[in-house]
Amino acid sequence: MNNYNELIGELVEYRTESFQMKTGKCEPNPVALGLIAEFVEESILVKYIRVEWLVNPHDYTLFEVSEINKFGLTLKDNEEWGL
Repeated sequence: MNNYNELIGELVEYRTESFQMKTGKCEPNPVALGLIAEFVEESILVKYIRVEWLVNPHDYTLFEVSEINKFGLTLKDNEEWGL
């Protein structure tokens, strides 16, 4: 298991797609960049990171730690990090 506190300050990218009704296809959204600001442990089994966005309409988003380097959320400088 990795030390979660080592993630604080890491740059992350979040890549998503949206279904476009006009084309009938999924189109990529702009890549969101953010910094991991905090590690939040709700219980032994529930662990989150708080990502503060550099350019995004939202101030921050909570992600489960297990989502790092999966589902479009990647550490910019450490794509090998994992549980």
